[in-house]
Amino acid sequence: MNQEKNFGPGILDARHVRHLVESAVNAPGMPREAVPEFVVIQKGSMLRDAGILLFGHSAADPRFELLRGARNLIWVCRRWDQSGEEGFECDWAARFIVLSALQLGFEALVVRAPQGLRGSSEICSELGIPGDWRPLLAVVIGMKMEEEGRRPRRPARILNWVK
Repeated sequence: MNQEKNFGPGILDARHVRHLVESAVNAPGMPREAVPEFVVIQKGSMLRDAGILLFGHSAADPRFELLRGARNLIWVCRRWDQSGEEGFECDWAARFIVLSALQLGFEALVVRAPQGLRGSSEICSELGIPGDWRPLLAVVIGMKMEEEGRRPRRPARILNWVK
């Protein structure tokens, strides 16, 4: 993970979580027939387990903080169909959760669930996800943290401008 994505401590309250998921399902262009569902994790041990699942690292070193201090994770889930095809609606929902989180003053990033996790009914059961739904994306959300020595990004470059 990028050093610039460390998060400050803090758990989102229910009002903020509701706002984030509502912004996702009401996003412009979100198809009404394929709206994703969500699982919110704020419990420490489950957050660590989710980090290990997402990044595939061993939990052997307790100092290795996979989610960089974030205490909020929203799984974006899709109904599992026989073809296993993924619709754009989960990507779209995750993007709107991130945009809304940033507008509220939080930091956020999206991580795609590994293929093996998407089809695992055992993991879904542990997360309380009904059998016909699968987590496709995780949105990690934390408090903004000012970091000393944070490098500014380079200015945006326009490769070409045709008038």
